[in-house]
Amino acid sequence: MEYMKLSFACDGASSTYRASKAAALRAIKQYDPSNYTARDITGLDRGLRDGAMKLATPIDTSDCENLLIEAKSDLDDLVDKAH
Repeated sequence: MEYMKLSFACDGASSTYRASKAAALRAIKQYDPSNYTARDITGLDRGLRDGAMKLATPIDTSDCENLLIEAKSDLDDLVDKAH
């Protein structure tokens, strides 16, 4: 979910954000995590688009590329551990 927030903060509703949302929904279906549901993801999406949800810590948008790479790597590591 943090990756979705970061993607939205960096690029708005760009293809990176849409891909992060799709990946979150796939992960929920595939791994059935008990912490999140598809409703949580769609609620976060709505909150981001409405401006009600934001990153907990403001970021410097010039750092977005590196932050997104790091966040994607962390997310991939979590998925690998779940296998």
